[in-house]
Amino acid sequence: MRLKTLLALLVLITVVFSFFYLVFREQIHSALTGLTTTRVFIYETLPYNCSINLTEGMNLVSFYCIADRSPLNSTLRDINNTTLNYSAIYSYSSDEVEDPWGSYNPTLPNWTAQTLDEIDRKHGYIIIMENNQTFFNQGYHFQVSRMNLNKGWNLVSYPMGISKNISEVLSSMEGDYTMVRTYRNGSWISYNPLTEEGNLSTMQPGEAYWINLTKDMEFVVNW
Repeated sequence: MRLKTLLALLVLITVVFSFFYLVFREQIHSALTGLTTTRVFIYETLPYNCSINLTEGMNLVSFYCIADRSPLNSTLRDINNTTLNYSAIYSYSSDEVEDPWGSYNPTLPNWTAQTLDEIDRKHGYIIIMENNQTFFNQGYHFQVSRMNLNKGWNLVSYPMGISKNISEVLSSMEGDYTMVRTYRNGSWISYNPLTEEGNLSTMQPGEAYWINLTKDMEFVVNW
C-alpha cells in the first residue's frame, strides 16, 4: 500500500514539475545560458489585390498588401504595370532622431544619393503626384501587422483593406495619444481623442496618419 502511495506521489511530482517547466522554460533557459529567447510570430497570408486612388498633389499613403522591404521602383505602378507619375516620395522614421526623413525623387540622375529605395506596409509615406492615378498591386492579406512607434509624432500606416472607426483601431493606444491627422481630399482633417472632436472619424485603406504619442509603444493591427 505504501509502495502504491509512493508511486502516485512520484507521478504527481513529475506532472507538476513538467507543467512548471513548460510555463517557465524560457526563463530557465535564459538563467542557465545567459541568452535571451526570442519569439517568432507566424501568421497566415492570403492573396489579395489592392488599389489606392492617388490625387494630383500631396497624398498621405500606406500600402496594405505589400510585403516588407519592397523595391520602390518596381512597386509604385498601376494596373497596367506602368510606373506612377510622381515627383517625390517621403518617409518619416521617428526612431531616427538625427535625421528622421527619407526621400526619393525619380527625376534626379542615378548618381544622386537618395535615402529611400524601399517601401513596406508598416510605414506611412507622403507622395507628391503629378496627376490622378491608381496604385495597384497583386499582393497579400497580412492578418497581423506589428509596428514599433515612438513618443512624439509618428507617420503611421493603416495596413487594412477595410475602413474602421478611428477609436476602434486605436483602442490599444487609449490614453496614450493626443492627436491624429491626415490629408484627405485636398485638406487636413484631425481627431482629438481627449475631446472626441474633429472631422476625422474613420481610418481608410491606403491612407497614412500622423499620430502624436505620449510614450513609446507597439501598435498591433489585426485584420
